Amino acid sequence: MESIQKHLKSVRVPNANSRVYKDECAYSFHTQRHPGGLNVCLYDWIGVGPKYVQLHRKKTGHSLYLNIRQVKKEKPIEETKTSSEEPPLKKPTILGIGVDGGFAAEAANTEYEEQTAIFNAETSELIPLPNPNIPDLVSLCVKGILEATSASRQDDIKAWVAEKHVASKFTENLLQLEDRPKIPASGWRCAVPDCDRNTENLWLNLTDGYIGCGRKNFDGTGGNGHAGEHYAQTQYPLAVKLGTITPEGTADVYSYPEDDMVEDPLLAKHLAHFGINFSEMKKTEKTLAEMELDANLNYEFARIQEKGKKLRNLFGPGLTGIENLGSSCYMSSVLQVLFSIPSFEERFYKNWEHILNNSTKEPVTDLELQLAKAAHGLLSGDYSVPEEAPKEPETEEEKEKQKAEGIEADQIGIAPRLLRSLVGQGHPEFSTMRQQDALEYFQHLLTIIDRMEHAGGNAGRSPTQTFTFKLEDRLLDTASGMVRYSTRTDNVLSLNVPLDKATNLEAVTAYNERVKVSGKPRDNNEIVRAKIPFQACIDNFIEPEVVPQFTSPVTKQATTAVKTTLFASFPDVLAVQLKRYVAGENWVPQKLDVLVDVPDFIDLEVYRSKGVQPGEQLLPEDDKNAKGSSDPVPDEAIVKQLMDMGFPRIRCEKAALNTNNQGADPAMEWLFSHMEDADIDTPIPKKEKPQEVTVDEGSVETVSGMGFSKPQAIKALKACNGSVERAIDWLFNHPEDTMDTTEDNSKSASGGSSPSQQVRDGPGKYRLFGVISPIWSPPPSGH
Repeated sequence: MESIQKHLKSVRVPNANSRVYKDECAYSFHTQRHPGGLNVCLYDWIGVGPKYVQLHRKKTGHSLYLNIRQVKKEKPIEETKTSSEEPPLKKPTILGIGVDGGFAAEAANTEYEEQTAIFNAETSELIPLPNPNIPDLVSLCVKGILEATSASRQDDIKAWVAEKHVASKFTENLLQLEDRPKIPASGWRCAVPDCDRNTENLWLNLTDGYIGCGRKNFDGTGGNGHAGEHYAQTQYPLAVKLGTITPEGTADVYSYPEDDMVEDPLLAKHLAHFGINFSEMKKTEKTLAEMELDANLNYEFARIQEKGKKLRNLFGPGLTGIENLGSSCYMSSVLQVLFSIPSFEERFYKNWEHILNNSTKEPVTDLELQLAKAAHGLLSGDYSVPEEAPKEPETEEEKEKQKAEGIEADQIGIAPRLLRSLVGQGHPEFSTMRQQDALEYFQHLLTIIDRMEHAGGNAGRSPTQTFTFKLEDRLLDTASGMVRYSTRTDNVLSLNVPLDKATNLEAVTAYNERVKVSGKPRDNNEIVRAKIPFQACIDNFIEPEVVPQFTSPVTKQATTAVKTTLFASFPDVLAVQLKRYVAGENWVPQKLDVLVDVPDFIDLEVYRSKGVQPGEQLLPEDDKNAKGSSDPVPDEAIVKQLMDMGFPRIRCEKAALNTNNQGADPAMEWLFSHMEDADIDTPIPKKEKPQEVTVDEGSVETVSGMGFSKPQAIKALKACNGSVERAIDWLFNHPEDTMDTTEDNSKSASGGSSPSQQVRDGPGKYRLFGVISPIWSPPPSGH
């Protein structure tokens, strides 16, 4: 054991709080179940595949590893057990994996045998375990690694379990009237005599015993809202859904003032007040968690999966699947599309070995390495192979069949756990396991890649520039006939979906009328969806927009303006968002269920801007928005449009300011996304007259080290009172404000830009190569 003794200084024993990376190789997607298993370093507890052990040893100087292999073994065929010996599998009742009442963590018919050994990377010696001659320190380290909850498992624990409701503040001192009815164990009806939803979705008010139906859902299901109307009249706060009361004492409880599902620790006492003994109750309706689960179990897969057709399994480079890590389809979709783009392939896949060999950071926290690892995993074909070697065809007929139908085997695929963790780190949404919006993730990923490139001195060569383009806004003052031009940078073209342009408008209108009259929920087999041509979405974007209540800088009078938007440049790759959320009844956000016919090829050159035209006169700069003004001012026309829709003025002003006065549509979209913000109704603070901020030279160097020029760093630090972290965020979030901070101010005055803000321009002709479309829809609320 001398070869081990000499390396004992490189052995550390993990404790309960240690991060042990034993699920996947830090440099590849090799796992314990792949040939050769996984080698976990006894010092930093990082897992490394056999191919990369020497690389890790060279980078760290560590030689001792715990080799862990999981070898699949055949499960013996057992006689079928009777139902009394083994109960049938139950339908999951909560959104959980590997927890009581949730999904099974792994198929019961798959078993693995764990084999362990000490691997000495210096001598390539493999010492099977257990071994009595192993030094005690090594034995303790091995024990700690094997017993530790892996880092990825720590991140995933309870990730699928539905969020627990908190106890309502109204439960402890809940008023319960003495003059109350006795509620039977069944046979309830809504208290409103002519209610046509009087036998289901019924809620018992826990103060006076009133029974009313729940609110109506967007698809016509639910109730008529009589329980809510009773609360509006009485202000009695808590109600329980009668059909969800179980003998175990659980039920759905809703708090009207808190506008949420809550826990009632005194539910048994509150029910007993009305003569209800929960031990005698029988659950007859779905809880909210079950409704969510059913929604997840009933995806309309047929929309994109060629229902009724036998699909071929594909294998090879560029045909690698991504394992579901739990509500991670938004991430998988974005990664598949990004790494099929030449600039990302060039930066991360073709550069893979250089990144691998020159990385100086810890591999599990190195974003560049993990991006390159994902690119290599998806594009190399190393993991686009069958999990098990397919049976060789013995006859010519079998060969032809395999050639025509493909290999009937599952693909190994990749599971980018480390990348998901790094990208989501510190983000309030992407650090969770909840389902997310793919567009938001796409833009978040581009932002952190930009930051990484800035920090590495590659700002001008970031692959994210392939999406960047400029739009030109032309504003015509109808009172003076003068115009104003402005440009803005974006990386996504957001298009509204004009429902009135549906090619089957009459059929859709007739269908909606039938649903409205019948009041019945829509059957998926009978739904008539609006069919919208993609060109109609483009036309809607380009169409001139009338801006009401515009104050002319020339006449100083209220008038109207006409705003048109065209492309000032075209990106290499055009990312398009079809905005499928609109303001529904009472301005509640509603998702459109429509079909948009997107062509394989589009030519947008006709929508290229031509700049200021001969004979046009430019509007003078508006004093209140002039450069040097201390406070940005919301566009009053946008504010008025939103207020006419019923939104409070303070929210409208914030929406206009936070979208840089780009128009009513972006402002409305911002409003929908921030309705639940705690400070949405907080008054906008007035900025005091700015004082000169002294900028520390060390801070300037730190910000400049992220790839920004010195003038840009100074401007950002002054805007953020000297805070380095806020200044860096400010630079990324205000690209247009950094255009005039180059060393040569005369260049910026004539329209030049800093190297980090260069925007490519090419022909506006595109071929469709990727679509990201969610097939999951959030379920209606339970109350």
